[in-house]
Amino acid sequence: MIQKSDFTSSPPLGAAVEKALDRAAVRLEDLDCFDLYSCFPCAVSMAKKMIGIQEDDPRPLTLTGGLGFFGGPGNNYSLHAVATLAEKITQGDYSKGLVTALGWFMHKHAAGVYGSEPKTRDIGRDSIQDQSSPLAGKAPEPIKAEASGPGLIETYTVIFSPDQTPSYGLIYGKTKDSHRFIARTRQDPDVFKYLMQKSRVGEKVNLRFDGAARINLAEPE
Repeated sequence: MIQKSDFTSSPPLGAAVEKALDRAAVRLEDLDCFDLYSCFPCAVSMAKKMIGIQEDDPRPLTLTGGLGFFGGPGNNYSLHAVATLAEKITQGDYSKGLVTALGWFMHKHAAGVYGSEPKTRDIGRDSIQDQSSPLAGKAPEPIKAEASGPGLIETYTVIFSPDQTPSYGLIYGKTKDSHRFIARTRQDPDVFKYLMQKSRVGEKVNLRFDGAARINLAEPE
């Protein structure tokens, strides 16, 4: 996960959807609805970005209601999404729709297009042996295990304790020499307030390596 070149995009997801649309012989604008895998809000936002769904697109993004209201991972959500779309198609509510699924750190993807009419192209053109990768040729990001000096926030989260109070912030970012780092913040209400007031992506932190704890520590500027 830390070696991702960009935390806000997923080329494999875009490639999976593109392949599904090509094999179904339909265009994105031909679809009536979607059921985007929704383990977290960021998964839906990233899917919209990679598929090309605009913010003002009136088409529904879920038919089952979303994974957050379904029971959580491990509850066979995606198959239920396919079944729900199939039901909607047979009832005449929609004629074509797209279902996506993903696994782990959003790097295992599946996409399927379902419709009321058979596709028009020859299925003999569809090779199941195509192992081309949209990331081929990209080198992994260099990692700095012991970081110090200025750093730039790329993404972050605040970890909460079981008593629902903030425990520490976890920051992913880049050092001044473009190495990737992971760092924790100190347990300070002012730091938590700073991180949760608004997005701090792109802002600066000061880094130091704690040799005793064997972790990087980040202090917002």
